[in-house]
Amino acid sequence: MVVGNGHANLPSPSPSLYKDEGQGRKLEAVKFSDMEVPGPRRYLLKDLILAAYVTLLYGDGGVAKSLLALALAVAVAGGSGKWLGREVESCSVLYVDFELDAEEQARRVHQLCRGQGLGRPPDELLYMSALGHPAGEAFASALEACIEHSIGLMVVDSLGPALQGDAEAARDVIGFFQKSIEPFRAEGIAILIIDHQSRLQQGQSYQSKGAFGSVFKTNLARSVIQAQATERGEGTLTVRLRQKKHNFGPLAEPFGVKLSFTEEAVSLEAVELHASELAEEATLNATDRVKLALESGPAYPWEIAEHTGLALKTVKNALTGLRKQEVVEPTGEVENRTERVRLSVPASLSLYRDGDDSNIHSEREVFELAHEFLGDGTNGGAG
Repeated sequence: MVVGNGHANLPSPSPSLYKDEGQGRKLEAVKFSDMEVPGPRRYLLKDLILAAYVTLLYGDGGVAKSLLALALAVAVAGGSGKWLGREVESCSVLYVDFELDAEEQARRVHQLCRGQGLGRPPDELLYMSALGHPAGEAFASALEACIEHSIGLMVVDSLGPALQGDAEAARDVIGFFQKSIEPFRAEGIAILIIDHQSRLQQGQSYQSKGAFGSVFKTNLARSVIQAQATERGEGTLTVRLRQKKHNFGPLAEPFGVKLSFTEEAVSLEAVELHASELAEEATLNATDRVKLALESGPAYPWEIAEHTGLALKTVKNALTGLRKQEVVEPTGEVENRTERVRLSVPASLSLYRDGDDSNIHSEREVFELAHEFLGDGTNGGAG
């Protein structure tokens, strides 16, 4: 049996790394020197959804979290290779539903398949309705199904009703992860859990909101993704996805997805964020956000602070560093004894990689390389 994925030609998680973590195992000390050397860390969705770990996808109501998870499940189970431009590893998927019913989910999955140009749902995509069942019974049946069908990814929709406890109580949340989720991890199965966040209160920013309830929801997940609706149109919804936690690597850059709805189909399209939009993203560091804000033109520090949401002192500190790097320069305009500044090097050229990740040039070097390559009208270049 292939553990943790539905395709025999894909690498399976090492039993020594996953199987021995299950409940009922004997506790013992082992030497690291005796353990197998693991292969590269696997992702079912590049940089976002880890194999054999928990990923939490959360957001406000009505931001299409379930649809996005179901669309991803179709892509993973269908062997698409890509989803919204990101690499996907194929495996069998089980969608465990605590919220809706089989009829509604079947309607959705057929709409999504038609939106992807598929005639029917993939055979490797399975569904289990847990509505009205005790959580323990539902997860026990789901685990049996996962083992029987060599499931590599299980989607849980959603954490609130699946928990069947107090979402704000650390004991209930920790107990849920230990009793209901860990047995799947022990089988090398990735888990994507859909969750909600509390309603936005006056003075709060959407990006600062976490999943509703105990912090252990995010503490016990290894990748956490927030979904935010940014634009609603007639038959369309644009959602921004931002990774807010990643235990094993840098945070992925935020990206957008546009969903288009008809009675027959639901289609998804990746949306590239503009520099001004990225400047608003709190998951990026302050210096990058300041540079991105200046992509649209010169600005005073307080204007940058207003656009990015950063504290004015933070903006000034970032500008000081950027001036020393000769990435930012004054325009000569002064207001309230404060200089207006502009980029001397485009933010898009802030890092240059020539194929070797160890060879990263400074912004000034990139600027000079760009002029050398393109020519500036004075050295015989193309201009």
